[in-house]
Amino acid sequence: QSVFAFDLGGLYIKPVPVDDFVRNMHTKNGLWAECHESMNTPAYVESVVLGWLAFNDVVKPEDRDYAPIIAGASVDFDKRWMAVHMPKLAALFSHRVFDVSAVKLFCQSLGMPMLRKAEAHRAMADIEESKEHLGVCKRWLAKNAGAK
Repeated sequence: QSVFAFDLGGLYIKPVPVDDFVRNMHTKNGLWAECHESMNTPAYVESVVLGWLAFNDVVKPEDRDYAPIIAGASVDFDKRWMAVHMPKLAALFSHRVFDVSAVKLFCQSLGMPMLRKAEAHRAMADIEESKEHLGVCKRWLAKNAGAK
């Protein structure tokens, strides 16, 4: 399976109702204000992403064995949000997720020091941080495999 990420380059979604925790998190990083300036609905952004995926031949809906897997940190929220607000896009993804947060918790349970999060809460920054943290976990496990 391929790994891909793409930046929508300012294609922000007009905010939908969220709880105070999510709103506060996205207010701190400026995303909430940027989304308020947008006229893009979730349905419009979903159509843009589906078009990009089709144009680049990334997803073949008929081949469920190769359905993309959502990966990152605490991605269950993202998957559930997509299921509600972008159901056609969500339907393309596998039922499986690769949660880097769970990998970090596993490694920490074995003695790896806690990794600090930047708390950027921006898609590309969060993706890069997840890749970095996964690499740290991989190296830590390789070094400490079998150690007690």
